[in-house]
Amino acid sequence: MAASTKKRTAEEVTTSITVVDEAKPPPIKIRISSKPSSAPSYSDLGTVSNSQDALKLLLELESKPPSKETQAENVIPALLEYYSKESNSAVRAKIVMMLADFSRTPGYDALPLAEDVLRLLAHEKSHKVMSELVKLLNVIGKALAGCTDLHQQLVKAAKENLDDSGHLVRCECLCLIGSLATSEMNIHEETQEASTSLVLSVQDLLSMYTTDQDPRVRTAAFQAMLLLHQRGQKLSLSLYKSACAALKDDYEGVRIAALKLIWTLAHLYPEEMIELPRSGEEKESIRLVDDGFAQICDMVNDLSVNVRAKAAGLLGSLHSVSVRFLEQTLDKKLMSQLRRKTTAHERQKEKYATGEWSSGQKWGDDAPREDVDPETISCINQGACGAFVHGLEDEFYEVRTAAVDSLCELATQSPSFAVLSLDFLVDMFNDEIEAVRLNAINSLRRISPHIVLREDQLEIVLSVLDDFSKEIREGLHEALCTIHLSTKSCLNRALQFLLRNLNKYPQDRLSIWNCLKHLGSSHPNLTHSLVPELLGTHPFFDTPEPDMDDPAYIAVMILIFNSTVKSPTMVSLFPDYALRHYSYLRDSIPDLVPAVTHISQAHSPARGLSDVGADQDLDTLLQSILSKVKNLEQMEPRSADDLRQLTICDLQRIGELHPRLAASAEYAALYLRCQLLLSKASNSDQMSLPLNLTSQQNEETTLAAVEKVLEMTFKLQHLFIGSSLEEQASIFQARLRAWTLQLIVRLREAMVGGSKKHAPTRLCEEYLKKLQLVQRHFSLHQLKPDSFTRALFSEMHKFDPSKSGILSKFLPSLLLHHPLPALSLSNMICRSKVTILEPAGGSDNPHRFTARLTLSVPLDVMVENVEDIHRIQFMVKFPDSEVQLFNPRLSDFRQLGPMKYRILTEIYLTHGLWSEPCQIDLSVVMMYTPKNLQKTATTNANNTSEKRTIPLCEPVKVFLMPKPPKRL
Repeated sequence: MAASTKKRTAEEVTTSITVVDEAKPPPIKIRISSKPSSAPSYSDLGTVSNSQDALKLLLELESKPPSKETQAENVIPALLEYYSKESNSAVRAKIVMMLADFSRTPGYDALPLAEDVLRLLAHEKSHKVMSELVKLLNVIGKALAGCTDLHQQLVKAAKENLDDSGHLVRCECLCLIGSLATSEMNIHEETQEASTSLVLSVQDLLSMYTTDQDPRVRTAAFQAMLLLHQRGQKLSLSLYKSACAALKDDYEGVRIAALKLIWTLAHLYPEEMIELPRSGEEKESIRLVDDGFAQICDMVNDLSVNVRAKAAGLLGSLHSVSVRFLEQTLDKKLMSQLRRKTTAHERQKEKYATGEWSSGQKWGDDAPREDVDPETISCINQGACGAFVHGLEDEFYEVRTAAVDSLCELATQSPSFAVLSLDFLVDMFNDEIEAVRLNAINSLRRISPHIVLREDQLEIVLSVLDDFSKEIREGLHEALCTIHLSTKSCLNRALQFLLRNLNKYPQDRLSIWNCLKHLGSSHPNLTHSLVPELLGTHPFFDTPEPDMDDPAYIAVMILIFNSTVKSPTMVSLFPDYALRHYSYLRDSIPDLVPAVTHISQAHSPARGLSDVGADQDLDTLLQSILSKVKNLEQMEPRSADDLRQLTICDLQRIGELHPRLAASAEYAALYLRCQLLLSKASNSDQMSLPLNLTSQQNEETTLAAVEKVLEMTFKLQHLFIGSSLEEQASIFQARLRAWTLQLIVRLREAMVGGSKKHAPTRLCEEYLKKLQLVQRHFSLHQLKPDSFTRALFSEMHKFDPSKSGILSKFLPSLLLHHPLPALSLSNMICRSKVTILEPAGGSDNPHRFTARLTLSVPLDVMVENVEDIHRIQFMVKFPDSEVQLFNPRLSDFRQLGPMKYRILTEIYLTHGLWSEPCQIDLSVVMMYTPKNLQKTATTNANNTSEKRTIPLCEPVKVFLMPKPPKRL
C-alpha cells in the first residue's frame, strides 16, 4: 500500500512538471547577421549610372581624404580613371578639386600626377575644368619646390593657355606664372644677363595682360607681379607707368592691386627720378617715392571704401617721402601739378638773354608765353593735397582708422609733421566710433615726444575724460602720462579734470594716481608755481589739515611729491602736515610716491625694508643662506630639522627686506618645508614598528603631511616661473618621495584592515604608473636623478603589483637611507601675482539685488607672470560653503606687456536661498592637473574631476544684500 502511494505521488509530480513545461512559450529564434557596410568607396565610381549620382558619391568621398601615402597612391589613379570616362564638366571639375586636396598627402610623390594633368589639360575643352587643372598644377609645383624642370614645363603650359577665351583660365595661368616663374632663374645661372632678360620677359608678359578686356584678368596680372616680388625677384621700373594708369580702372580689384604695386616699387626705387608729363619743352623730374606717395594720396578720394581704406593704410609706411609732400596732405590748397613756378624777375631775365622786349603797344604783351596742353592738366587729380584731411573726415570708420594709423606712423618719423598733425589728431577725439577715438588716443601717446599741447587742444583732450567707456578713459590717462603741457594753467586744468573724473568714476583711482605721478615728474617747474594754490596755504593764517582718506587729496600730493624730486626748493613751501603725510604715503603707496632726499631726515619715512642691505650683492646673499643646508646628510635628523627651520625664517626675512628676492626666497622656503615634512614623516618611529603595533592617529598625521607636501610641490611647479630643468627635477623627486610615503602608509592600512583584498594591488599599480611617468620625463630631458630616484628606476622592473608586501618592506628603508638633496637656485625666480583692483574688499556699500535673480559684479584684475592665461579662473565661495568657478573670456584679457595682463569682465551671481545680507569670498585661482608633469591645464577638457586649483591671491570679501523676491 505504501509502495502504490509513492508511485502515484511520483506520477502526479511528473504530470505537474509536464503541465508547467507545456505552459511555457516556445523560445524565439534570433538570427544574428552582420549588417553590410554602407560606407562608399572609390570602387563604386564604376557602378554609378548618371553624373548626378557620381557627384553625390564624390561629395561623400571628399570628407574622407587619404591620410597615408599608400592610400593616396590608390585613390588618385581611381579618380583619374573615372575622369577620362566622365562627360559632365561639373563632375570633372569636382574630381580635379579632390585631386588638388589629395596631392597634399604627406609623403605622396606628385610628379607622375603632374604629367597626367598636363596631358589632360592639352585635350580639355571646358573652361571651368581647365582653370581647375591649372590650379592643380600650381599646387603640385609649390609642393615640388626643387623640381626646376617641372616648373619650366608648368610655366610653358600656362603661357600656351594665356590666349584662352575663358577668363578663369587666364587668371589661373597668370597666378601659376607668378608663383613658379621665379624658379626659372635657377636654370640660367651661368650668366647674370641671361637671368635678368628672362625675368624681364616674364614681367613684360604679365604687363601685357594688365590691359586685358576682363577686369579679373587685369587684377590677376598685377597680383602675379606681386607674387614675383614676394618670391625674391626684383620688379622692373617699367611697371610703374602701367600701375599708375591702372589707378583709373573701373574695377575695384584692379585699383587695389595697382596700389600695392606702386607701394612696392616706391620701396624698391625710392630715389629713382622720373619725369612728369609737361607741356612744351619744360621737363621736371621727381623722386619715385614722392610721386608714388602722391598717387596713393589721390586714391584716398576714390569712390570705393575698400580702395580708400587701403590707400590710407599704405601711406604710413612710406617714411622716406619729402617733407613738402607730407605737409601738403594736411592742406587742401592744390599744388599746380607739382610745377615749380618761376618768378617775374626770372622770366624777365630769360627774355633779356634772348633779346625779346615788349613794345608796349599791346595789352599783356609782356605776359609769359607758355604753350599749355589741355590734356596735361587735370582738374580732378589732387595728388597729396589734403589726403589726410579727407581720410580723417571719411564717412566710413575703416578709412578713418587707417588714416589715423598712417598719420601717427608718419608723425613719429618727422617731428615737424607731428606738430602740424596735432590739431587733426586731437579732432579725432570727438569721433562717434569708440574704436576710432581709442586709436586717436593711442596715436597721441606715440607722438607725444615731439609735441606740446596748447590750452585749446588740451580742452578737447580733457573732454574725453567724461566718456562712459573705461578703456577710453584709461587710454587717455596713459596718454596724459607722456604728453608735455605748455603753461601752468594747462597743468591746473588737467588736474581739475582728473579730480572731477575721480569723483565721477571712483574705480579709476589707481589709473588717475598713476597719471598724476607722471605729470608731476615731467612738469616740476609748472607744479612749483601751483603748490600754494594746490595745498591751500596762507602766508598769515594756518589752514586746516586735509583728510588723509580723501582720494582727491592723495592725488594732489602724488603730483606734488613727484615734482619735488626734480625741484628741491619746493619743500620750503610745504606745511608741517605735508611732511607727515609724505611719511604715510611713502609707506602705503611706495610705487606712486618716490623717495625724496631733500626732505629732512626727521620727517622722512623710516628706512624701508627694501633699503636695508642695499649695498650687498643680493644673489650672493641668497646663495650664502642656501649653502647652510647643502650638507645636512652628515647631521643628526633633529639638528638638521632645526637648521632647516632657521633657514626658512631667514628666507622669509630676506623676502621682506628685498622685494627683488621675494620670489626666489619663497621658492627656496617652500622646498625646505617639503624637506622638513618629509624628514619628520619618514624618520618617524612608526615606520620601523610592526604592522599590528602602528597607531591609526600617527598614520593619519603622516598622510596629512604627505598631502601638504604634494600641495607645496604643485605650488612650486605652477606658481613660479624661471626655474631650470634641474630645479624642476628636484620638485618632481620630492613629489615622488611623498607618493612613496603615501603608498607605504596606505599599504599598512590595507594589510591591517583587510577589508579589500585587491586594494594593495591597485595601490601598487597606481604608484608604478606614476613612477613610469617620472622616468619618462627624466629620460626625455636627460636629467640626472638623485640616489633615491636612481634606486627606484633601477629596481622598477622587479616590482610586482601583486606582491605588495615586498614593496612595503623595501621602500621604508630606501627612504631612510636616501634623504632629499638640497636645492641650488641658478636663475632668478618670478612668482605669479594677481591683484584684484575691483571690487575693493571691505567696502560698506553692499551690492543690492533681488533673490533668485542674477547680480552682475564687475571685475578689474591685474595678472602678472602667468604663462598660460587659459588656466585662469575666478572662484566665488558663498556663505553656505558652495563654490563656483567662472572662466573669463579671451576677449576680457588686455595685454599690457610680456606675461602681464589686465582682466576687465563681469561675473553673474545667483542664489535662490539667500534671505539675509552676507559676504562672499572672491578670488582668482589657477587650474592644473595633478597627473601632468607639464604646465598644462588638463589632458581631457571634459574630465573636471582631474582638475584642481591653486589660489593666486587672497580672497576679497564682497558684501551682498538680497531683497525678498517679488510675488506676482
